[in-house]
Amino acid sequence: MLDCAIYNSDGGWNGSGDVVSRLVSTNFDPRVCRPFIWNGRSYVSVQKGYKDGKPVLHNVPTMNAATLRKEDWVMIDQAVVQASRPRLGA
Repeated sequence: MLDCAIYNSDGGWNGSGDVVSRLVSTNFDPRVCRPFIWNGRSYVSVQKGYKDGKPVLHNVPTMNAATLRKEDWVMIDQAVVQASRPRLGA
């Protein structure tokens, strides 16, 4: 099944597919697509607001199979940003 997201004229998002549904319900927060292993269970991080200008994250258990730890996701994100930085010239 193909996932798709469409911005409608009412100023909101509609979509179909499991990934798009999760992203739309969390205001397109990519952390919901990154399940991680912690204490032997799978979790995803969900933003619950802001405190002192920084996002407040809450770890929610999930039934998704996770293969990476949270630290592994951080290392992947840092590597992607570092690799893309030379191309982001303005």
